[in-house]
Amino acid sequence: TIDRASRVYLNQTSMPLNELEQHLSTVARAYRDPFVYLRADQAVPYGSVMAVMDRIKKAGIERVGLVTEPTPTNPQGRSRPRNQR
Repeated sequence: TIDRASRVYLNQTSMPLNELEQHLSTVARAYRDPFVYLRADQAVPYGSVMAVMDRIKKAGIERVGLVTEPTPTNPQGRSRPRNQR
């Protein structure tokens, strides 16, 4: 996870970006075909997301899923445009 302040978490553990690759590499060795879900707050700059993706790939993990939050719906069950509040 990358939060709004661009802090990086592996599960619920906060860690500096420069330690992420080593931690993921250790975890990946325990799995035959490791897979990571990456969740990032929409306010996080694209470059920060790509830096985390780079560390994931360097750890030897090729399969990455991006987690998104569903768009809020209005009371009639229809999606609202993101710029509408």
